[in-house]
Amino acid sequence: MRVKIEACLNPTESPEKLSLALKSIFPSADFSCRENLFLAEGDQKIVEHFSSLLEKQRIRDSANVHLRLKAHHGRLKFFLNKQAAFAGKVNFCSDCAMGPIVVEIEGEDLLQFIDRISPRTGGEEDED
Repeated sequence: MRVKIEACLNPTESPEKLSLALKSIFPSADFSCRENLFLAEGDQKIVEHFSSLLEKQRIRDSANVHLRLKAHHGRLKFFLNKQAAFAGKVNFCSDCAMGPIVVEIEGEDLLQFIDRISPRTGGEEDED
């Protein structure tokens, strides 16, 4: 798996705060900043903490559904809210006012990868 994480720094944003937001979700990622773009690339280990946050926030089922909808032809691309990330929370977004954190993952067996980082809990099933 190849993982790429990027976020544009807006003129109204603090580079230090954006760096803290990125590190709160992806602490093992090595971010560089060039021309107001924070960028990190690596393998699936980068998303280990992200996965633990999904469990901690109890959003694995909804994350699994969301990520599966975003996976196409060996590529998964999703967006995270910067402000939520600054608070150490995962919040998926499609239209983030401050611009999103963009996560792109490429590789084979993406659905298995999604099930590994956000396994279904079975809580979505109806009880009799």
